[in-house]
Amino acid sequence: MYQSGTQRLIDTWRNLPQANRVPYRSDLDPVALGRHLTQAFVLDRDGWRLPVRLAGGLVEQYHGVVTGHDWLSLWQDPYRASLSAAVMRTAHEARPLVVHTRAHGLVGPLEITLAPLRGANGQIDRLLGLYQWTHEADRHAEDVSNLVPLGLVPVGSAGRAHLTLAATGGRRIA
Repeated sequence: MYQSGTQRLIDTWRNLPQANRVPYRSDLDPVALGRHLTQAFVLDRDGWRLPVRLAGGLVEQYHGVVTGHDWLSLWQDPYRASLSAAVMRTAHEARPLVVHTRAHGLVGPLEITLAPLRGANGQIDRLLGLYQWTHEADRHAEDVSNLVPLGLVPVGSAGRAHLTLAATGGRRIA
């Protein structure tokens, strides 16, 4: 069971046209996130970097001004590469990812949701994200740093069908 903001982002993303194939960002109306909009952010995909394109008020309250900075720099160093790989995988699999996180400056864990979005050129070039606190005191936290992933949870089933038949040259091989 996810927190309200996490579930809102997942439901909003799933209700977009072509969510099973990664929806176009032009189909997203940010107002659909309602009261959770201040918890939202948008990341660009730039190779293995994830620069912050836009950040809501809560995200800036937690970290200061992050727009233009690599989102992965907010995480403790040993976790950056594996987190980057998980984010790239979730984009490839056409499904959201929930990262359960602890961080300096927070009382409880944090749920961070990331959902891939496709640009006008058809490329998966952005990620819609949302921070959801799990402890009420964390609503007003500041100077949040040194994020550490506690668990990575891909949401639902991947948008691709499972392999059921493999053939080469018309001959069944698996």
